[in-house]
Amino acid sequence: MFIRSRIIVLGFCALTLFSCGTNGGQDGLDQLSKKERRTLAELTSSSDSAIVRTKRLLAENNTLNQSLVTEIKQNLSLIPISDYSGEMSMALSTAFANKRQSAISELYSLTQDYLDLYCRTYGTPKVETLRKMDDLLITPESGDDYYAFYLSKGDSLYISLEGSTNADYYLYNYGEQKLIEEFKNVDRIGAYPQKGVLIPIDHNAIYVFRIAAKNAVYVSGTLDKLTRLAKNAYTTPDVEVISYSECKQSDLFSEPYNSVDMINLLEEPRKITLRSVIKTTFSGQTSSLLSLALPKGTTDVAYRLRLSRKGIENKTDGEFFNNFQESYKKIRFLGIPVYEKTEKNTSLIREILNGIVYPPREEDVYCDLYVYKGENNYNSGLYDKDYSITQVQSSNGRIPTNEVSKLYLKFDNVQLSHDIYVWVEAIATVPSVHYMRPILEAQARKE
Repeated sequence: MFIRSRIIVLGFCALTLFSCGTNGGQDGLDQLSKKERRTLAELTSSSDSAIVRTKRLLAENNTLNQSLVTEIKQNLSLIPISDYSGEMSMALSTAFANKRQSAISELYSLTQDYLDLYCRTYGTPKVETLRKMDDLLITPESGDDYYAFYLSKGDSLYISLEGSTNADYYLYNYGEQKLIEEFKNVDRIGAYPQKGVLIPIDHNAIYVFRIAAKNAVYVSGTLDKLTRLAKNAYTTPDVEVISYSECKQSDLFSEPYNSVDMINLLEEPRKITLRSVIKTTFSGQTSSLLSLALPKGTTDVAYRLRLSRKGIENKTDGEFFNNFQESYKKIRFLGIPVYEKTEKNTSLIREILNGIVYPPREEDVYCDLYVYKGENNYNSGLYDKDYSITQVQSSNGRIPTNEVSKLYLKFDNVQLSHDIYVWVEAIATVPSVHYMRPILEAQARKE
């Protein structure tokens, strides 16, 4: 059984509780050596002292006050005996196990006495079921199960769950991004039927309960909120996911998603001058070649072409990379980008480009674009017929790279008497795994 030191294991004072049997914790003591007896006493002394102090406090007081509540809770939290990983003889191991079981029985008895006194002082607690699970299936493939809820200082969270096999259970303070309690590799939370674990709440906050399974598990039970003082009675707010934000893998509640990294291949727009057929008689060339070195893992190159008969820069030049990133953000669903790769295209890249305004076009201004994937294809004169374009105008586009390390773009001016100026911007996209976490907010419950 897994019991953390600050957890108080108990049942509702309003429920009929089990009577926990005990053998007194003495079995096996007569088989221990003097050294083993000293070892056992050292391992259990904190628990034994806490039991004595708790009994005294309960016997000497007919009512409670805040300082007494705090003191009793502190002592109750010291009663469970932590597991011991050191070497033990069979006799010492048996005696230690019996002491742990005896401490649990004492804890149930004393917490029941404490709750009876608490209820006589402050009244019966108000119980609200936050979540009920009935054979909830959790698998490694489906991912961890998360449930968020709001609790106020002075409340208690009562957890009573049972799984078909062992799983890990965690409670977090969402605002502080802090682990409050954990129950690892257990098949239930709560030692006996009709009993669970009561966790006192120290802060007004959103809390998150997480279930993680290494194997498929069916979980049943409830998460309940106990409000004991009348002044703490309130309508529990709803907790909603309002957005998602980028985070690190190590951040609490991080979840992976497939995305892309974007690398600007040209620090500034590359201006290319293509002379007309007639003017090349005197100077210049009708064609120009642009070579792009691609980062490892590049699957696509997104590009922007602006063609003009005037060699004058436009205010939109140099904005393609920023616009690409902004469009990427806008197509997220609830802030979660989705990367979907198919055999011959990448839908995410296509959607990003659809969200970017085309560069300004001038009538009858065009050239031919030839795409060569890799140095061998360029040297052999084999251009990609699917992505090469005749009479291309100002536009945005994408080119799948087929995992080559270089991409060659050849521009040809086929107009007889007009020079063409081309401004080229290019971005490499590399599939990657990013991480996001939900942004939660407590909101007034809708009636």
